[in-house]
Amino acid sequence: MGTAFAVRPDDLWFFGTRDGCQDGNDPFFANRAWAVHSGNVVAVPEPETDALMLAGIGAVAIAARRRFQGG
Repeated sequence: MGTAFAVRPDDLWFFGTRDGCQDGNDPFFANRAWAVHSGNVVAVPEPETDALMLAGIGAVAIAARRRFQGG
């Protein structure tokens, strides 16, 4: 459960969302929750990747059409 803190394996690493602090802490500390467990994060393609792919497919389609039309 969580990411083990290397210095003290019984602690978890946490990130403060208000001020960006990072530290190791007891996994059962009050008012804390684990946002991510192993396997809960899915890779999401970025819009730039999709745009580049569509532009490439479009360029290939235009080149094929010109070649087919003899231009």
